[in-house]
Amino acid sequence: QFYVPRTIGGLEIPNDLNLSKCTLLYIGDDLDIDSNNTNAHTRLLHILLRCNSSDGMQSLWSYSPLHKRFIADILNTTLSPTNSTAVSTALSRVLRRRYFLIQKAKLSTTIAILIGTTSNSYSFRRLLSRTRNRIQSTGRTVYTFAVGK
Repeated sequence: QFYVPRTIGGLEIPNDLNLSKCTLLYIGDDLDIDSNNTNAHTRLLHILLRCNSSDGMQSLWSYSPLHKRFIADILNTTLSPTNSTAVSTALSRVLRRRYFLIQKAKLSTTIAILIGTTSNSYSFRRLLSRTRNRIQSTGRTVYTFAVGK
């Protein structure tokens, strides 16, 4: 049995911490949807997805150092001054897309695993083997593609 830590934004959260009694303060410029950095938007959306789970945060605040703007209710805020879409609407859109892709994956008969590392460690090979075996146990065909140097 592997230990899978609870994480938010890459930070490990202790298991005995009750998230529903906490307030998360997010510091970053991810709400500026007009910027060209799309990775920033997905970082914030992943944190929002995690915080909206059953043991999610009590509230979510945001501070943008670039715009010097503090937001106490991030989900009911607009994405940017030029885009009136609420963050909750964007989050809802991401959740619908995620649900669609999960359903599509459930119906597939062939699964491809794309590996983007040159690591050949024992633990990596063991993880790949376990993943392949789990997929094959559902009766699906598995292909593994390794890309790298």
